[in-house]
Amino acid sequence: MAVMEKRKHLRVTSMCNNICKFCLAGDKWKEEFMRCLGDLKKELLDSLKLGFRRLVLSGVEPTINKELPKIVKFAKNAGYTKVQ
Repeated sequence: MAVMEKRKHLRVTSMCNNICKFCLAGDKWKEEFMRCLGDLKKELLDSLKLGFRRLVLSGVEPTINKELPKIVKFAKNAGYTKVQ
């Protein structure tokens, strides 16, 4: 049952190429950080050990991270059943 699955929210960046007035992140996009693939992989593996099986890629605009396809592929291969 999807509602019962533990969800791992993984913030992959704080950057954004829009400045939407309705954005829930507010001014967080001004921090401008991009997480490296190695750190993200470690966090994903640690979260699997804690029972997380669903992954939610987050950040202000996660598609800005050029490593996104690699992150998704790694997560699926590692054992996450759903990646969104």
